[in-house]
Amino acid sequence: MDSIEENKRRNRFKEVIHKLSDATILSDAKKRGELYTSLKYIYKGTGKDVDFHHYYSDIFIALVKVREDGGEIEIVGDNLKKLYEYCLTKADKELNDSVRKFLDHANLEIARINYVSQIDDKVQNIDKVEENIKRVSDVASSQEQKVNELKKSTDDSYSNFISILGIFSAIVLVFFGGSSIFGNVISSMYHTPAAKCILVCLVVGVIVFDIVFMFILFLSKLLGRSISSIDYDPYYENNIFNKLKMKYPIVFYTNLISCVVGSILVIYLMMEKAFDITISNKKVGDIFEEHISLIYVEHETVFWLILLLLIADTLFLFAFIVTHLTDKNIGTTIHIRYIEIYWYDTDGYSYDCMRSGECKKSFADEKSAIFWVKYHEIIESCYVYITNILKRLFLRYPYMSILNTIIIVAMFIKW
Repeated sequence: MDSIEENKRRNRFKEVIHKLSDATILSDAKKRGELYTSLKYIYKGTGKDVDFHHYYSDIFIALVKVREDGGEIEIVGDNLKKLYEYCLTKADKELNDSVRKFLDHANLEIARINYVSQIDDKVQNIDKVEENIKRVSDVASSQEQKVNELKKSTDDSYSNFISILGIFSAIVLVFFGGSSIFGNVISSMYHTPAAKCILVCLVVGVIVFDIVFMFILFLSKLLGRSISSIDYDPYYENNIFNKLKMKYPIVFYTNLISCVVGSILVIYLMMEKAFDITISNKKVGDIFEEHISLIYVEHETVFWLILLLLIADTLFLFAFIVTHLTDKNIGTTIHIRYIEIYWYDTDGYSYDCMRSGECKKSFADEKSAIFWVKYHEIIESCYVYITNILKRLFLRYPYMSILNTIIIVAMFIKW
């Protein structure tokens, strides 16, 4: 065996030790088979006889690396013992002897590392005593710093008062600025559509409300006070809207209601503009009205069914958006399917394709096993995806699904 092959096996040997630091690795039959295959390659290579002997230094270096990465080297010993017991089930005496020596040498290195660590801990305890003495000295010297900070805080009080007055002045200016806009809108109500007046007042009102809230929030931070409705920070909430609802519910619901009303008004104004467009000397609104009247005259029942469908789906859409913003759930719980993982295991002679711990098929070469596993994983993924789509369509919101199905079927029957 040349030096290149030897170095390759030594590196593979260190990787096996590092993998054995995972407490759950041997509970997976696939990973256990991979570790056994790796050991067989390390000690035998591509031949049938053992031609490699591990180094003490490699075991020590790998165990130290495991401890530096935050792992427990005792787990390596426990997993290695279980792996040795697994090797005994294979009819390979030479490999079993090599693994037994590996287990013995690894346990010896683990005991030596633990003993040296105990000595280091005693030395560190002495360092902690010296550190405590230094900490006491630092506390005594920090009193002077606290006095200086108190003096600085007193000097900053004057500037804080000026900032507070400035914020209140800005609030008053914003409020009166918004009032003047409201006055102009009200004075021109006789010449402007009502929907546009309401939309302008709504937008200006929300802007004034949010600016005043921002000033008050900044003032509370300046004074070290809290205006939140809860006395803790919901750091566990990833949804920014839900966090805003918990801390400042008035601000959240005011903006939410304003957005919903504003969206309705914008849609109304856009439809009004669209209906005023002229096509072939006819307005879109007139053309639309003619078609609606035609449907109503010829298929009155279908007309009312379409209207019912539009109203129901529009209300559901708004409810869906609002509940997602408020992190609420209006749907039923469904159990979706998950992809069952396929893998292959080998004992050195054949490749067994596994699923749920059961051997589905065996191959003599690795390529055929890999192709079989990949093919069945693709089939399983497509089946699971289609099944979950159907469940989400018909079972997530069953009442809406049933209502839409009934209305659509009734429309086709009456048409």
